[in-house]
Amino acid sequence: MNKIMLKEVTREDVDLLFEWANDDTVRENSFNSNKIEYCEHKAWFYRKLQSIDCKIYIGYCNNIPIGQIRIDIEGATAVIGYSVDKHYRGKGYGTLLLNELISKIRHANRNINNVIGRVKDNNFSSQRTFEKAGFVRKIEDETIIYYKSVGE
Repeated sequence: MNKIMLKEVTREDVDLLFEWANDDTVRENSFNSNKIEYCEHKAWFYRKLQSIDCKIYIGYCNNIPIGQIRIDIEGATAVIGYSVDKHYRGKGYGTLLLNELISKIRHANRNINNVIGRVKDNNFSSQRTFEKAGFVRKIEDETIIYYKSVGE
């Protein structure tokens, strides 16, 4: 499998992330499964770009965008959200995105000790992805939480 390169999003990526966010499978696996309106997405996206507690990356394989991964920082914890373009699902790219992000977090100058991902109990693909990336599974209500320590 090829290596993934993460690049921080720019304002020009708003449409690509909108397309990915409104993919039927992505909506189905999101905790809020409603379709997203474009004006709502743009406002969210530009807010996230300005936030010092959020980083959004697009994963590229051979210069082709294959998915996105985001962290929202809450104290010493980074909460992960990700999605893979429908044409690249089921090929291990989600695990590569997670591993590359963990590497980036470990090499950054932030005081992040743990990363977590929240997954719906019926999203088996994402559960496998987190498990392959070495996350530990815990169940809270109908949500599965995956934890990983990144502190040195």
